[in-house]
Amino acid sequence: MSRDRGDDGRYVEKVSLDDVIAHLLERDEPVTGKEVGEILGISNRSALDKLNELHDRETVERKKVGGGAVIWWLTDEQRARGGPVEPLFGLVGLFGDDEEAATRARARSKEWTEEFDRQLMSGVDGTSDGEV
Repeated sequence: MSRDRGDDGRYVEKVSLDDVIAHLLERDEPVTGKEVGEILGISNRSALDKLNELHDRETVERKKVGGGAVIWWLTDEQRARGGPVEPLFGLVGLFGDDEEAATRARARSKEWTEEFDRQLMSGVDGTSDGEV
């Protein structure tokens, strides 16, 4: 099976991290990397790479369940947050082909999300440091 390459010669990604998140949101139980790969039409290795990247970003959790098997599920925070927002950038055409501007906007959005979560959690656990 041949794969498409972009202008820079790298393979074009057909399944994004957001696709994996969306799939996990649809599930009420943990899944294996193999299941993710089968549902999204990618190799087991690609599915595991994406799940590991999401784990590094603290979006999913994992647990070894024996015999080398690992199950994966969304963190409570990600499940409460809902689906990915990445598709919105393309939908509204905010940045057109300006990938640098889109990258800056994504980074700033992440900063705002982290700050919002920090403020929310400090109000919930009663350890507010007085910042707003």
